[in-house]
Amino acid sequence: MRLILVICFMLSSATFAADYKSAQRLAAGDVISADVFNDILDRIELTLKPVTISDLVGTWTVRQYFCKFTLLEQGLCNPAGGVWTHEGVEEDLFYYRDDIVSIDDNEDGTFSWTATKYQVLYPVGQDTNAAYDTGNITHNHCYISSAKIMACILNPVNNNTNLNGTFSSVAFMNVKRTSPDQIVLYYGPQNNNFNHLVLNKQSIPPKPPTALTASLSSGTVSLSWTASEGGATSYIIKAKTSATGAYIDVMSGNTLTTYSDSLSVGISKWYRVFAVNAYGTSIGSNVIRVDNPES
Repeated sequence: MRLILVICFMLSSATFAADYKSAQRLAAGDVISADVFNDILDRIELTLKPVTISDLVGTWTVRQYFCKFTLLEQGLCNPAGGVWTHEGVEEDLFYYRDDIVSIDDNEDGTFSWTATKYQVLYPVGQDTNAAYDTGNITHNHCYISSAKIMACILNPVNNNTNLNGTFSSVAFMNVKRTSPDQIVLYYGPQNNNFNHLVLNKQSIPPKPPTALTASLSSGTVSLSWTASEGGATSYIIKAKTSATGAYIDVMSGNTLTTYSDSLSVGISKWYRVFAVNAYGTSIGSNVIRVDNPES
């Protein structure tokens, strides 16, 4: 008699890099593996860690919410006191606009910030000098602190002049990671003024495969899973032969959502599948154990 012992749970993943949603969900009666449990812990811990420059590097979509005045019926919900370009209004209260931001590591403790269409960073109290509808302004002197605060010394086009000459304007923003691929930068609300930027990272690894299952017949293990969301181009199947052992690649470059493996009598294997695209490898699917006991 051959027995298959399945240790698995269903995975549910977000369809895009927006609000946080767990990649793993449990149903009543499911048993969780240490591998998956550690993945869950890693994702939770990530949201608690300070954001670093390496976390920021890349290309992001950004939605900017902004407001200074509350005379909404006059269209004055904007930081500059005039009407900024906006692309929509949520709940008749929150003006927003969308852009693309590129962030590069200067490798000297600073990073550069460039928004394509708009100037989404601006110095509080110097709103009218923000060049707020100007795109492709690169700010080369941006910093992030362990206190979760970002500061950018703005490009000279945003400089202001006082009686002592010219000084640089600085935009300060609080930083909060809300998912592995989303970061929120925000100032305010204070005195009816706020600037909130919701950044979703682009060009990211795919979501993990879901619902890995297995069947055993005549020493052949047949694996199948639900395709990854997020543009997987291939899958890596990994296996180990003991609960505490290390996974090794059984197959890489597999483009199907099925795979067959051989399993000798008296041997157990633990399987896990990972999705791959041009930007990296996903976290793993659920873990499934297959036993081929002695007859």
